Amino acid sequence: MLDAETIGVEVIVEGAAQFGADVVMLDTEASAFDAEAAVLGRDAVVPGKDTVAHGRDTVVPGRDTVAHGRGAVVHASEALVFGSEIVSFGAEVAVFGTDAVALGADTVELGRDVVVLASEAPVFDTETVPFGAEIVVFDTETVPFDAEVVVR
Repeated sequence: MLDAETIGVEVIVEGAAQFGADVVMLDTEASAFDAEAAVLGRDAVVPGKDTVAHGRDTVVPGRDTVAHGRGAVVHASEALVFGSEIVSFGAEVAVFGTDAVALGADTVELGRDVVVLASEAPVFDTETVPFGAEIVVFDTETVPFDAEVVVR
């Protein structure tokens, strides 16, 4: 499994993803970060087929990795798939909407507390799934887990 540093991200919006203090909004089309899909807040963006760079940190959506926020979240090749609702990550709360994310064989760490999804991580249910700094809610029944680290 891949390891990732915890991230600190600020804002949640519906139907888009915003990362870090310097805001990046990604188009709701979303399984690809395309040149017209990224809109920046304060800093410059360099969109390409595989990369988007913004603020102090970098979002690199490519075949192998995605890194974003103040730290990094790293996903392997098919670990993160964005659906029509996209994903909002927050420092204390992250929300995955309908079909927002499908996680593959590698590790994902979110928020100030850590969520680790291992090789058999499920595709998230169609109901909205919140991830909090201290409470993580996911799986098909949206069952809350109150833990520092949750391994699925």
